[in-house]
Amino acid sequence: PKERHLRRNMFLQGWSAKKRAAKDIPAELRGMMAVAEKYHLQANALAPSRNILRAMPMWDHVRANKSALRQACNSSIQTVQCLKANHGLLTVGEFADLAELWSDGAHESLDDLCECGICKAVRDASGCVCPMSCMSRANRIINALPARWDPRGVLPEDYEDNVSEVGPVEGDKMEFDRRVTTRGTISNVLRIFTDGTPPCGDRMDVSVNETASELVVATMGSVWQEGNSEPAAGAGIFVSNDHPLNRSIRLPASLNPTGLSGGLAVTLLAALNAD
Repeated sequence: PKERHLRRNMFLQGWSAKKRAAKDIPAELRGMMAVAEKYHLQANALAPSRNILRAMPMWDHVRANKSALRQACNSSIQTVQCLKANHGLLTVGEFADLAELWSDGAHESLDDLCECGICKAVRDASGCVCPMSCMSRANRIINALPARWDPRGVLPEDYEDNVSEVGPVEGDKMEFDRRVTTRGTISNVLRIFTDGTPPCGDRMDVSVNETASELVVATMGSVWQEGNSEPAAGAGIFVSNDHPLNRSIRLPASLNPTGLSGGLAVTLLAALNAD
């Protein structure tokens, strides 16, 4: 964003510090920024908690669809200026709260002349003269977020701690820990030593279909090397003779060729196909 007060964090938003101004930055901070740039510090997590998602800055959100966000936040649009100047919106949570009012059934009309209690409260609190338009604009802006970074809807944290209805695990069986939510503060979703590739924006689904029958699956990864050739890794899945889930795979060269890599790959493959 052009407005400096809307620039909260260069790692959470799509802007960067001007290098020509580096002389005005303390040496220790310059060193930290250099390390962050060299090792591709970025915001990334399998499932950020709702509190973290809501605390993220919305303006120029680093994980938003750039084209959609740019169009929705065009500074020449009156409602965009109103959201900045009158409503004072900064975080994703603030946008989500205003956007939620847009779909409330209490509205008497769907234009800015609505005299319902919600629109009156918005006018009184912010001095906004176009409450319905601002609610709609806030909704459009937050819709630029990919599902993983959108606090609305059902998140893994809403169900991953639920106790299984089928009873405790018996014998030598072990229940898989499906918890993937990153909790705490925004700093907990910052990752360093990445390759700089933008992370996946899809929302994790770790829900369990407890009505499904039990299925025993055997997986194994292995690695082999002939002469001076590069090592290669593969893995297999076995359920029973002629079972449709049985398969063998060869790991792509982009993955580290180890038996562990192969085992992890087919475990994921088995889980996806057995669902």
